[in-house]
Amino acid sequence: MYRIMSRVFIDKLRKKTKLIFRSIDQPIYTDNNDYFIEIADESNSPEQVLLAKDLDDKIQKALQMMPIVFRMTVIYADIEGMSYEEVAEATGASMGTVRSRLHRGRKMLRELIGDLGESV
Repeated sequence: MYRIMSRVFIDKLRKKTKLIFRSIDQPIYTDNNDYFIEIADESNSPEQVLLAKDLDDKIQKALQMMPIVFRMTVIYADIEGMSYEEVAEATGASMGTVRSRLHRGRKMLRELIGDLGESV
């Protein structure tokens, strides 16, 4: 019974409602004046894209320059988003070692990225 009633209600609602499709470029007219619908451009500017690519390249180069134990710890924790426990399990290290490697690895990464920025 409820299903029949809900379907009847939906059918009546569909008949009452007329869908109006408008182009984004088509002006909407009001009593006072007309105006256009504007959609904000949320994409990055070409400058932001270039700077992000440049930073990505520096991060990749810096990661490749790091010793493997620090590189993998930083990648697992900061890039893959793994918890300390998951990183410890994946690397076979203790929690204290993971924390130490992560701290030292992040510091090393910052220094290497800074050095790469100065050399360019």
